[in-house]
Amino acid sequence: MSLFDKIEETVRVAEDFVRPPSDSWAAALIYDDVLPGLFQARMYVEVRKYQAPEVRDGLFMALQAAHKLTDGDPKYVGLVNRLRILLEEAEFARRGD
Repeated sequence: MSLFDKIEETVRVAEDFVRPPSDSWAAALIYDDVLPGLFQARMYVEVRKYQAPEVRDGLFMALQAAHKLTDGDPKYVGLVNRLRILLEEAEFARRGD
C-alpha cells in the first residue's frame, strides 16, 4: 500500500470518529487540525513531493491534535498510532528508502 493510500485510509478513520454521536470537542479537533493536516500531506504526496516540508508538517499537526484527543479519551490511541507510522513512512519516502 502506498503512502498516499495510507493517508487516505487514515482520513477515513478520522472521519469515522466525527460521525454522530461524537463529542463536539473531539469533532472540532479533528475538523480543525487532524483532517487539514492529513489533507496537506496528501496533496504533496499525491504529486510525489515527499521532500516538501508540508508533508511532515501536516502529519505532525495531525499527530499533535490526536495526542490531545487521547488526553480526553483513550479511544483515539489507534489514530495516534496510525499517524506515527505515517510520519515514519513519510520520512522514509523523503529519503528515498
